[in-house]
Amino acid sequence: GRTVVGCYFAARSGVRTVFETHAPVRESRFGRVLDVFFRRLIRQSSFDYLVVISDALRSYYREHYSSLGNILVARDAADAVDESTEPAALGSGDRLQVGYVGHLYQGRGMDLIADMARQFPAMDFHVIGGDPEDVDRWEDRLSDLETVTLYGFLPPGELDQYRLAFDVQLAPYQRNLKTNAGHNTVQWMSPLKIFEY
Repeated sequence: GRTVVGCYFAARSGVRTVFETHAPVRESRFGRVLDVFFRRLIRQSSFDYLVVISDALRSYYREHYSSLGNILVARDAADAVDESTEPAALGSGDRLQVGYVGHLYQGRGMDLIADMARQFPAMDFHVIGGDPEDVDRWEDRLSDLETVTLYGFLPPGELDQYRLAFDVQLAPYQRNLKTNAGHNTVQWMSPLKIFEY
């Protein structure tokens, strides 16, 4: 499971349990409470192991929870692209097609993409993803640029055709990378976007 409280109660009920986390439980909004549940979880005889997404996160848990047994590092990955997938038709043939697929919240690099779009008017920028409010905010901020197209959310099954059409794919992660829950994950992340690209 991905929720420490649910995993704790499952393990306490005798169900063999594996807990997966992408950040330290202490760094969440309810860190102190979740830390208590995590400490109780790892003492349960039916708790099998912890799954994390990076070596840095494994080291963190080893350092802070000395009684913790098995830790499995399962880095992010991506499925291979179906060979029958045709690239999407983007822009004119002589312009560089630059793409970004992902969230638009703080630290994901949308400010950098906006700066690049202003500095390189001979390139087309395609931004896929984001909540409707974020897309609206960026459409307002970039309304003077005809070279930026914001698509908003697209179903995952449609993304490969765009990735194949991009000449350059951006992953402009910044030092302070916030999730939609407000956590800074840059120290622990396994960048799924890179695997997909």
